[in-house]
Amino acid sequence: MRPILFAAAALLAAACASTNPSRDYQRPTETSTPAEASTGAAASERRANADEPARRTAEDRERASTPVEAAVDVVPAPVAARVAGEDVLVGELLAFWLHNRSVEVREMLEHLVSAKLILLESRRLGVEVDDDLIDLGLTRTRQEMEKQIRREDPSMSFREFVEVRLGLDAERYESQMRWEVERKLLGERVVRAFVLGQPRTELNVIVVRSKEDADAAMARLDAGEEFSALARELSLDPSARLGGRIPPVLRNGSSISELAFGTQVGRVGGPLEQDGSWLIAEVVARPEPLAGGWPEIREAVEDSLREHPLDDPEYWQWKSEMVRRYKVDLTPFFELVDEPAL
Repeated sequence: MRPILFAAAALLAAACASTNPSRDYQRPTETSTPAEASTGAAASERRANADEPARRTAEDRERASTPVEAAVDVVPAPVAARVAGEDVLVGELLAFWLHNRSVEVREMLEHLVSAKLILLESRRLGVEVDDDLIDLGLTRTRQEMEKQIRREDPSMSFREFVEVRLGLDAERYESQMRWEVERKLLGERVVRAFVLGQPRTELNVIVVRSKEDADAAMARLDAGEEFSALARELSLDPSARLGGRIPPVLRNGSSISELAFGTQVGRVGGPLEQDGSWLIAEVVARPEPLAGGWPEIREAVEDSLREHPLDDPEYWQWKSEMVRRYKVDLTPFFELVDEPAL
């Protein structure tokens, strides 16, 4: 039954290649920072001092100037379990998990970071997803999970799997699934809105193993062969089945971006060496960036997603920009598990 446990986790995580679990929609309440609070306290003290009688005794002044130590609340470390009255701390649990499933833990942490970035961007842009679309996505996710369960044990229901095999509350589990689906849908929209709002170039590519293969492909293109047909025949890239079409390339300083923006629309650029392969690019279009708030761009974004589902490279380009826009600090996690952040 172990494979199905991983399958369940994978289905939830897959609800967001760029989207996620943490579903806290409560906006943080605005409170004073410690610096603001101390500034306010200092101002109050100055006003009080100004009203004091001038004939205050030296003893009173000395007593008033003596600093008062503020009480500091010590937050106890969260406890995961107790054995014979002794605590097993959450930090110990996470450290044990990290050392035994390092890649898995880091992936889950990145998953949560992506969730927060999506939430922040959806708030900033005002992106919303209709409840009907979320309900449909939840139904499909549950159906897929039920197929996985029946494959392992035809007699087991979804509820039994969650409550008996996973040891979790079925209602809360389904609520988490809904969070995942909603985050996935939000993620698709904020990422595609970002891509469409950037200077971008639409390309078809041919990827081959060697410079000799690239030169041979260029010669055939020069002789008049159609780029898309040649991509289907020669390209090693998964985009070959689409005639070489890849997600839009943004202006980001990468070598493929320099090639894309340095080649005129309708022309072929390259060959360009990349990661041991050689790439030839046909510049198909360079659309104007989409402008406006979510009400103005929503229809264009939704139409674009219906035409072409989100691709991983779009998400990578978006996240690269988001970690510059919003400060991401993983130090607290590594401090919690007493591990250097490498």
